[in-house]
Amino acid sequence: LRIPDVHDNATAPPLPQLRWLFDRRGCLQILALRDNPVMRNAADRMTLIGLMRSLREVHCVLRVIDIEVTLDERVDAWKRSGGEPEMAEMLRFNAIIFQRVTLHDETPFEMLTSLDLRNGRLSHINLQPCANLQILLLKGNRFRSPSDVRGLSSLQRLRVIDLRRNLLAKLPEVAQLVMEHSALESLGLKGNPLCERKNWRHKLLKLIPKLHEEHMPLALIDDEEVTIAEIVAAWKLAGDASADKVNFRVATIRKVMPGMPKAQVVELDLDQCGLTLADVNFSEFRSLQKLSLRNNAIRSVQSACLEGLVQMRALDLSNNKIKDFGHVIHLVHPYQRLESIGTAGHPSLARNDTARRVYS
Repeated sequence: LRIPDVHDNATAPPLPQLRWLFDRRGCLQILALRDNPVMRNAADRMTLIGLMRSLREVHCVLRVIDIEVTLDERVDAWKRSGGEPEMAEMLRFNAIIFQRVTLHDETPFEMLTSLDLRNGRLSHINLQPCANLQILLLKGNRFRSPSDVRGLSSLQRLRVIDLRRNLLAKLPEVAQLVMEHSALESLGLKGNPLCERKNWRHKLLKLIPKLHEEHMPLALIDDEEVTIAEIVAAWKLAGDASADKVNFRVATIRKVMPGMPKAQVVELDLDQCGLTLADVNFSEFRSLQKLSLRNNAIRSVQSACLEGLVQMRALDLSNNKIKDFGHVIHLVHPYQRLESIGTAGHPSLARNDTARRVYS
């Protein structure tokens, strides 16, 4: 039996009895009960939905009781009938998984690397079986805390998590989420209550000390780059540390591959790091062959700054504020392997004056 139609009759048994009758028939798809004493109004219908155990199963094929039975109705009716709220919400999660994820074998969740649960009205889910997830899209749900996503802290391969348009309100909880995921590259947060706080982004970075203590790949928050200037601004300088030293330390931490000894680095890109080179040197990077210092605030280069970089082949100082480029040429003249120096955008060479460049 798939479609029993008993509407507009005198059916009046207690709803628990009806529940027992219909739960025993697992093939039911459509049930017509309207205009009976047992189904007087919408409240009676919700009571029956809450009583029926079959409607708590993801694979239930019953889709209509007079009108379509929505997933929200199944979850809300379960709660109203005394069900545990978190268990009822797991029905929503499991139903969305059933709809959106193709299962190929007995252990499919372990194989998932990407999971799209956007706009599912979810408030509690369990991702413990999804140990290999790298991309997790949770935009447009009802999570109040990262702890509402059970097993989240164990997803150590996670690179992208989108939590935009949820109900997150506590910055420390989000900061803890970031620190627990050493592979995290991109984080989405816009549309949460915590984003209504003034300078929330600055305050969040201030709660993540690992950003300036060790290499972390976090590069984007809401599709906006996490800059070195932001990281430095979020932390007070140590008593004996100049701003340039701090910029340099944070920049090299973020730019050098984790685990790579500085003495073995052969290429280093410090583009747009706010450096002046007034109080730093590259003595620990003695194997450098290519060094880019484009788009910084460099006015001059001290002799100690580049001392010992005898392997240097390319040095790019474009778009800085160096006035005496002749001094720079004098410093690097002993480096016999040097093949090129980037000079674009410098005031002293503004007109691309060949004679002036040769003289330098």
